[in-house]
Amino acid sequence: MTGAAGFIGRHLTPALIQRGYTVIGTDVAAPSEDPGYEFHAADIRDTLRHAPLVARSNSIIHCGGISGPMLLEDNPAEVLDINITGTSALLSLGHSFGLRRFVGLSSVSAYGPTVDVPLADESTPLGASNAYGTSKAATDLLLQSYAGQYRLSAAALRIGWVYGPGRVTDAILQPTVRTAKGIPYAIPEGGDHILQFVHVRDVVDAIIATLEADPLPSAVYNVNGQETFTVRDIVQMVSDLVPGVSVEVGPGLMPGTDVQAPMDVSRAGRELGWQPQIAFRDGLAEYVAWLQENPF
Repeated sequence: MTGAAGFIGRHLTPALIQRGYTVIGTDVAAPSEDPGYEFHAADIRDTLRHAPLVARSNSIIHCGGISGPMLLEDNPAEVLDINITGTSALLSLGHSFGLRRFVGLSSVSAYGPTVDVPLADESTPLGASNAYGTSKAATDLLLQSYAGQYRLSAAALRIGWVYGPGRVTDAILQPTVRTAKGIPYAIPEGGDHILQFVHVRDVVDAIIATLEADPLPSAVYNVNGQETFTVRDIVQMVSDLVPGVSVEVGPGLMPGTDVQAPMDVSRAGRELGWQPQIAFRDGLAEYVAWLQENPF
């Protein structure tokens, strides 16, 4: 598993071990403490480091790479190189060693704006609006090419806005909670922007369902929560949970953030037996409690 020390990876590895899997994890930085599995520090573009590890494996779960449009915003070439070159190298290894399964983490950002459809399913055209989304769209298509042309049993999971204990990068929720500690935060525009969050444990369940599906009917699945809320609604929910939260929220849409239709996750339900289990209000309460007890 690449990206083993990342947000999703830290939740996924113990779940896999609990199910009896032997995990070999890689990441550019080592976990802060003993992870309880075999770990190797390696860039996902480093084929020489990954080849002997893949040779000992039967599947790849590819969580590594740049994980959001907020990272390396001033260096799009590096975002494209890490995500596209790294994924291409791993797909090549998966094909060469005849692995049983390749699960790749794509993103809702691959779709870009989807205002022209009432519901975005897997047939919705990819129209990424930034370098990160473009990198995910490209790797998504690369994976589908390997699945189709080279018969690699593979699927890309187009994942929405992931939240939950352990996430430390900002995504509205964290800076909103910080205001209760006296750290100012304002959203001048965007109160009417609609967002769709998915809890990290639901993402873990989707990854495992994709890994274990036999057969794997499709090469791409949407993975997201079932509910959508406006930014204004989300800030109010946090305010209801945390005394002292104070965020000014202006009207309109969030600049630089795709306006997207709700994602249809019914294919994953039909073919993988997966659907999100954690209601946003319940997951938010858990996450807000975690944020209040942990540095972020």
